[in-house]
Amino acid sequence: MLKLRHKREFFVGLSVAITIFLALAGFNSVLLYHNDKAATINQFESLANRVNADMSLTLRNIDGISRTNFINEEFSENSARLFTTSEHSEAVGDMQSLFETIISNNAALIAGVAYFPYDDAGEVESENQIVAGAQANLMIDNEQTIIDSVPSFASLYVNWASYSDGNYAAYLFFSRQILDMRVDNYNEPIGIASICVSIPKLSAPLGYASAQAGSSFYLLDSENRILLSSDSSISSIEQVQGKGFYHLSLHLGFLDWQFYAAQDTAVVWINLRIIFLVEICLLLFLVVGYTVIYLLAYQRSQRGLSELFDFFSSHESSSLDKMPPSSDEEVNRVVGAYNVMVESVIALNEQIVEERNRGLALELEKSKMEIHALHSQINKHFLVNTLSVIRSYISLHDVEQAKLCLENLSDFLRYSLNNEESSTIGQELDASKNYLLIQQARYPDVEYEIDCPDELKCLVIPKVAFQPLLENAFTHGLTNKKGKIRIEIHQVGEMVYLDVANTGLPRDPKRIDMVNEALSSNTAFSSNQGNGIAMNNIQRRFRLMFEESAKVSLFTEEGETIARIAFLRKGEQA
Repeated sequence: MLKLRHKREFFVGLSVAITIFLALAGFNSVLLYHNDKAATINQFESLANRVNADMSLTLRNIDGISRTNFINEEFSENSARLFTTSEHSEAVGDMQSLFETIISNNAALIAGVAYFPYDDAGEVESENQIVAGAQANLMIDNEQTIIDSVPSFASLYVNWASYSDGNYAAYLFFSRQILDMRVDNYNEPIGIASICVSIPKLSAPLGYASAQAGSSFYLLDSENRILLSSDSSISSIEQVQGKGFYHLSLHLGFLDWQFYAAQDTAVVWINLRIIFLVEICLLLFLVVGYTVIYLLAYQRSQRGLSELFDFFSSHESSSLDKMPPSSDEEVNRVVGAYNVMVESVIALNEQIVEERNRGLALELEKSKMEIHALHSQINKHFLVNTLSVIRSYISLHDVEQAKLCLENLSDFLRYSLNNEESSTIGQELDASKNYLLIQQARYPDVEYEIDCPDELKCLVIPKVAFQPLLENAFTHGLTNKKGKIRIEIHQVGEMVYLDVANTGLPRDPKRIDMVNEALSSNTAFSSNQGNGIAMNNIQRRFRLMFEESAKVSLFTEEGETIARIAFLRKGEQA
């Protein structure tokens, strides 16, 4: 079970992982959708072109049968023989034979053939009509409809068949007016020839629409009315012309009909359902896997950090108990540095007692100042916050950044807690850089700059001089934890100036005057006076080394708050 204080890092890491996964899954889904849509449309266009070609071929074949068999001199001669007594029977037999041949050669499509001849007055002579095929009776029942529908020789005319009771019949009549091809009566109308075609057979190519989900094919007349359709539920072409459909309109090359095809693009999402199910399974696997890795792979590091938190939480600030070794090697570096710090404080405490017993007031004062400086470094809030940052890096799998932060903390504590009373400016700047890198891991919006001539880095000053001023800059200067901290070392004449500046301005300008007045009069600061205590302590330590030439001050200049340590340089130093 995750401890309460670990839940935030766990859910932050899990949220980042899920966000990245969803972004990649979304991008993949969009890419798959566009690719699948393009493939669907390409397949649809190929299928539509094939069906259009088949339909065009069938219709041209019907037109060709009509032209070939009815518009020739032989058929015109037989038509004329129907009106002669001697040759009437023979002419009927020849036409019946011709019609049966037409039907047998196209049995899958043509169900009947009829011829309605004109008499001398140009009227249809019903007594001499010739009808053949399985649907001969249907053609007789629709004789008047066929005759009335054919206006001229212009081309084939199509009309629907119906039974004698008026019910719909699944047949179409392809009819045309026949002109005489004989020389002596050329181009005179001699009758009407009609071919009865099965609608299911004619519209068979439209059935290929079932080969692709969401597609439908239609034959439209000149007024965009549906003649034949692959989808009987569609009564008007406007129903498939709205948003969400891809359209294709092709000319049949027959009459003024057109072939119309529609593809419902919504089927693309249906095809992607399996992809979505797989991605959901992967997401569940990611959540479970992340939880297992978090609990197992980082259990040791979390346990080591928990030991640190538990120790600092259970001990008071004034406690000088050593911490037992940790099971984590990286955390053990901090434990070792902390224990060295405790040993140093204990040793200095013993030294204070010894100095007090010998009555060496100056040495006692120096020891007290060193103890205060060391105690100021045993800032458990700083340690706890730094460890919290390290824990967060570990939770986010950034082990390298966690190691770097631990190394900076260990180096900073090792330098701060050795038994030396003084150090060079160069050493102080290196320790300050470690401190700033640790703080920058916590507050990435804070920048820093260090400027010091090489000839001044060898000057010896009291140890841990910059860290209290840097801490004040973070605590009292950059209250919103954004801005810049600048350390500048320079010399004017014989005076050396150590400046720690930050871009944060004090909320109460009177506070600066109060701090400077107290520093000038060497007045003790109360515990609620914040950064003044640290500056008073620094001034006292510098005066032990540089006497009254040392002075600490606080002021603002060009948008910065600057804490300055000034002292008179004493010849050449190591």
